[in-house]
Amino acid sequence: MAAEMAAIDCGNSCLKIAEFNTQIIVRSTVITNNQLSEIVLQAELSRLKAAELPEICLASVVPGNTELVKAVAKKLGLALKIVDFRHSGLLPHRLSAPESTGIDRLLAARAGWEAAKPTNQLVVIQAGTAVTVDLVERGVLLGGAIIPGPRMWLDSLAGAAQIPGFSPDDCDWENWKIGGNTREAVMAGLQTGLPAAVEALVERMAKPEAMVVVTGGWGQILANHLKRKAVWQENLVLHGIRLACKSGYDPDLMA
Repeated sequence: MAAEMAAIDCGNSCLKIAEFNTQIIVRSTVITNNQLSEIVLQAELSRLKAAELPEICLASVVPGNTELVKAVAKKLGLALKIVDFRHSGLLPHRLSAPESTGIDRLLAARAGWEAAKPTNQLVVIQAGTAVTVDLVERGVLLGGAIIPGPRMWLDSLAGAAQIPGFSPDDCDWENWKIGGNTREAVMAGLQTGLPAAVEALVERMAKPEAMVVVTGGWGQILANHLKRKAVWQENLVLHGIRLACKSGYDPDLMA
């Protein structure tokens, strides 16, 4: 199945590239920010250029990586469309400072609303480096809350606890127990505390009947540990880029 467009998402931990045929991802690439370099990126963008895709759209929350992608694309003669807060394909909102709001939140809200088709309220949760909890009501993004993600949660305690090597990958999410030592106690706090914090935010901002959709690298684990029913949606930001570009484009946002 041949691709019709590509979406590039520069996130806090990695860069993702997805090639779409209509709404289906036919090929995807993930490059961690530690691995990202001009050489690696040039190989990926050269492949996109060879595919002669009519649209390649970029959204980013990492300014340095944004400039790297734009520089490599320019070197290759590859046209990029930039998706930022000014894009007409995003949901209407009531944000007081949209220019300083992560574009990933705006895009996840766009794709979440499209996928869930709720009648009234939708809570969109992204669980990655940070966990964002946003409320969409009748198709309007009202705003939300941000708390640390699993890795930030553990990193904030590792130094104080003087136990190196904390990682959420070491956490047995399915089996909670009282910590018998400091490491176990910190893990027990993460297992209970993060889902509980998200639950409290959802309860505070949304009605009981609101739909909840979860995405992000830690999203599936989080969705499985929320008491409220939550739907896991993979690659929501990439789908948001696709939907935003599909709905129209402002020529002033060309790279």
